Amino acid sequence: MYQPLGNSDNDIVKKIQDGNKEYFEILVTRYKAKISGFIYRFGCKEDVEDLLQEVFLKAYKNLKSFDPNWKFQTWLYMIAQQLCCNFLDAQRLRRHKNIEEVPAPIAPGIDPKTRTIQIERDVKLQQAMNEMPLIYKKVYILIEAEDLSYKETAEILSLTIPKVKGRLHNARKWIIEWFRENYPEIFNEE
Repeated sequence: MYQPLGNSDNDIVKKIQDGNKEYFEILVTRYKAKISGFIYRFGCKEDVEDLLQEVFLKAYKNLKSFDPNWKFQTWLYMIAQQLCCNFLDAQRLRRHKNIEEVPAPIAPGIDPKTRTIQIERDVKLQQAMNEMPLIYKKVYILIEAEDLSYKETAEILSLTIPKVKGRLHNARKWIIEWFRENYPEIFNEE
């Protein structure tokens, strides 16, 4: 394989732009798991593979116009985020129903009671995410699930950092209120 260890994403992009197309495989290998997880958490669970392929195809086709002042990762998340939004919009128009909840995988070796509690929590959180307004959902997933910085999230969503912080705050508030409304027993407010 053509694995130039230590080369930055932008160095690899430059090599691809110079005609060394085989280097694109390195970028796919680096980001496949991250982008798959992002697509899954965004709510496109059943279509992760198709959307992942679409993300990398779109990235490859548009590499000529890639601005080297950007981080490749940020640019790739921008593509993924836009494709997910378009996909979910089209899906809502077709079906007008929520996406089926499937719990995220849990590490092996956890006792059954803890595992059950984690699965229930994850299912409830996914239910909340399915209902969360998209304006908050984008920021919440990028920061909380994908562990991106405020700066990277702001770049991906074309927002200012204060706006990202505000939307994240509102997303967290929204989740708490959703749980308070749908699972009041969690709060045990006596």
